Amino acid sequence: MVKKAVFGAKATTAETTKCEATMTDDRATDCTLPSAGQALCFAAVCICAQDGTQTKELCGTEASKNSGVGKWTAGMVQQKWIHVLTACKKLPPQPFSAHSLFAAAAGLRARFKQHNGGSNSEVFMGTIVSASHDCAQNDGDGCILITDAIPHGSAHTKPLTWLDTLEAAAAKQATIEAALIEAAAAKKRIHMLTKQAEAALAALKWSAPAPEYTTPSEKKTTSTNKGDDSLEAGEKECNTAKDNKDECKNLKDKVCTYDESKTAGQKCTVSEAVKQAAAKEAETEVEQTGKLLEY
Repeated sequence: MVKKAVFGAKATTAETTKCEATMTDDRATDCTLPSAGQALCFAAVCICAQDGTQTKELCGTEASKNSGVGKWTAGMVQQKWIHVLTACKKLPPQPFSAHSLFAAAAGLRARFKQHNGGSNSEVFMGTIVSASHDCAQNDGDGCILITDAIPHGSAHTKPLTWLDTLEAAAAKQATIEAALIEAAAAKKRIHMLTKQAEAALAALKWSAPAPEYTTPSEKKTTSTNKGDDSLEAGEKECNTAKDNKDECKNLKDKVCTYDESKTAGQKCTVSEAVKQAAAKEAETEVEQTGKLLEY
């Protein structure tokens, strides 16, 4: 879009020098709308170029050469434009960005001038011919009339195409730059989330399983407290007598007693007094564990 604004609608993206604008034999007509709106290069020619009869520089020695440029005639636009382009190339290059494009468009609009000549009020760029209120061939004058592109009581009737295209290019570039910034931010967020997920996975992989927690009031079917351990050991010792009543009596010092009601092979069992003592010890241990958990 920028190339079309500068070099004309027919310009390709590879264009760097050729001004794709149509020039006739009439400078006054060429340098008013719609012709002056074709391309920025042609507007620059209208404002700066000599036409063979002028002697005063309009835009400096390089841009306004008065030798070897010929008259203002059809097909001579490139011969005049090349001198303006040479002068432009001596300026420092500007970075391509939405900001620089908007700044360029704003700078061009800032060069709009108004000529009040009674009933002839014109908006123009450059130096207008005061007597005729136009941009005809005149020594020391060069301009483009853009009155019809400026709303004045009604909508503009003729576009200043190259400026409209330049501002559209700036808006498009701003959208592209905003999208790139958002994409970069999204990429950064994804990277951070990935790192966090990897860290969480690593922590989960190497962490020990959480210990099982039981409240003091819970009763487990398999106990590991000291009371239950001693009771289980005593029961195994008494059961070694099988169902022999005499042998069970010999194990009395092991606090065993013979109980006919017990299952076969387990009639020699731990006495009731021992069981109660073991239960008391287990209860005491559970209470102590509960107090520790409260801290």
